Amino acid sequence: MNKKELSAGGGSAAGEKLRRRRAAALAQPPSTLPIPTPRELPDTGGGAQTGETDPGIPAVRRPVRSGGGSSSGSSGARQRPDLDFHMPEEDAEARLRYENALAELERLRGEAPQYDNRYDEQIRSLYEQIASRSPFRYDSASDPLYQQYRQDYTALGRMAMRDTMGQTADLTGGYGSSYAQSASQQQYDAYLRRLADVLPETYGMALDAWNAEGDELHKRYDAVSSLEKGEYERYLDTLGQYNRTLDRARSDADTAYERRVEQEERDYRRAVDDYERRNADYDRALRRRRAASRR
Repeated sequence: MNKKELSAGGGSAAGEKLRRRRAAALAQPPSTLPIPTPRELPDTGGGAQTGETDPGIPAVRRPVRSGGGSSSGSSGARQRPDLDFHMPEEDAEARLRYENALAELERLRGEAPQYDNRYDEQIRSLYEQIASRSPFRYDSASDPLYQQYRQDYTALGRMAMRDTMGQTADLTGGYGSSYAQSASQQQYDAYLRRLADVLPETYGMALDAWNAEGDELHKRYDAVSSLEKGEYERYLDTLGQYNRTLDRARSDADTAYERRVEQEERDYRRAVDDYERRNADYDRALRRRRAASRR
């Protein structure tokens, strides 16, 4: 990687490369920024090279003095300064903020509210009772009220029949007659007609009771449904608040990650600048030595 690629400036091509590097950094975990490849240092010319390289800096040769003296009067090989690229240490505070934000996000994800419909069984039962009701049918033989009327009117008719026959026998000297039988039967039939008049009344009362039972089932169904609706609305409120809290936690985690990457970008850029500065200083010193050796 050359100097233009390491620098944040230096024209549109270099800027585009920096933007690509930043996009790649955002797409991968932090602490994976590339280490720049050291440049080949210029030859001092005229003298032998040791061929020795520093660890971690391939192809960087140590310049040595050419034979004879130098303007500085020193002798022996001149060791170059430290030109290694030093990857900056990770910002512990930024890392901690990011890890805490992630932990909070994971905690919230495990605490999502759940809806527990306590009224579901009651609602189902009431609905089935309403839906399975048979149409109204009236059976006087199974109506206790009508049967009570029938028993009473039959007893009264028989009593009136006996009274009529007794009164007729007194008039005829104790002998029965067709008139007595006819008169007593008429009294009995009169009570049976009264019983027939009662039938519409017992029918209406049975219908009212059937309708009242249905109304009561509907009222209970509506009441329980209202309770369930209120509980579900409270659940939706809780869920909405949870989702807002989760969104904030997700945003905090994203922000912490972006700031962590941005901090690493800044530290990396400073390290690159320092690396370039040290190499540039060394290049200048090397050129001065070469110029001095040619005099």
